Amino acid sequence: MEAAARRDIPVRAVNFIEKPYEADTVLGAVRSALSAHVVDAKLDSEKAEIRERLIALSPRERRVLDGLVAGQPNKAIAHDLGISARTVEIYRANVMVKMRATNLSQLVRMVLIATRNRSGLIAQFTTLELLLF
Repeated sequence: MEAAARRDIPVRAVNFIEKPYEADTVLGAVRSALSAHVVDAKLDSEKAEIRERLIALSPRERRVLDGLVAGQPNKAIAHDLGISARTVEIYRANVMVKMRATNLSQLVRMVLIATRNRSGLIAQFTTLELLLF
């Protein structure tokens, strides 16, 4: 019976409490759900802010960002885009300023946050495709 009940719980359910239950158990479950909601709201806010920054990037800056997030060196990005490595460095600097990132790992983290869905999985999109959603 328990397995069937758990299977039928909606995806957004936080906990499953069997009868008979103690008041402390219910209060604990409610506290846990509320704290999870606060974390979700904070992440949603951060995600929205990062998406706004992504929207501010030019198409060329987004392509450079995609290369950076994919781990490509500047020379490889330059070759793929048909521009010089120095030009990629300039676009990279512009991306860092517009995204308010202090280093590459922070920039990658931002893109991961912007592409993470509710289940915590990373969507397989370029930043350009992400903005079309």
